[in-house]
Amino acid sequence: MIPNMKTGFSPLIEPEPDILNTIQPILISFAEKSVLFAAHYATHSGRDNLSGMDTIYALQFLAHEFLNSDSFSSFESQVQLNEEYESESESESESESESDSADNFTRAPDSNEICKLMNHYHDNWNDWHPTNDIEQLLKNNIDKTLEKYKIIT
Repeated sequence: MIPNMKTGFSPLIEPEPDILNTIQPILISFAEKSVLFAAHYATHSGRDNLSGMDTIYALQFLAHEFLNSDSFSSFESQVQLNEEYESESESESESESESDSADNFTRAPDSNEICKLMNHYHDNWNDWHPTNDIEQLLKNNIDKTLEKYKIIT
């Protein structure tokens, strides 16, 4: 086998196509789940808006639970989009005022198991020390988001 030879000093390492094909569906699934869990949290907070903090809570929850397939599958089955809620939001008029769709956030009570865990993970976010590279990557990126938008945890 002849190795690929390169000239120059390129710091870029080209990822193998197989790795990209493996990672892409995982990232898409992670993004989809973050919206579903954020909507679940907002609904249990008694709100019909999805705020940025709902998404932060969901991302922090997923950073802990996404790789734990046993517990995550049980949470995932509990978080299904309610068809009634979906059809309600589709039929809403597009003429809502800006103030009605403001980024209002209220914390969900601990009465729901998932919301309770989301609150716990958010409250203890700064004390969490990931145990593997993927968790560390997720934590670093969520921390960068918190810094960028100056969100205090």
